Amino acid sequence: KVYVGEDNMNTKFFDTLPKFSGVPHFWILTAEGKVLESVASAIFEDKYERYNKPVLLQFIRQYAKK
Repeated sequence: KVYVGEDNMNTKFFDTLPKFSGVPHFWILTAEGKVLESVASAIFEDKYERYNKPVLLQFIRQYAKK
């Protein structure tokens, strides 16, 4: 989890990632920092713009160490 806001843009960190538009945004990284996935959070939201927990967990679990 990395904070981004008007008071701290974390530019040094975000410059190492693929460009994105809007926050929140999700990246899945290896321990070495290689980007495996980069997605906008909207694909995890329900019609009320809340996170759909089962969908989000399914996304995360596909990258979890076995």
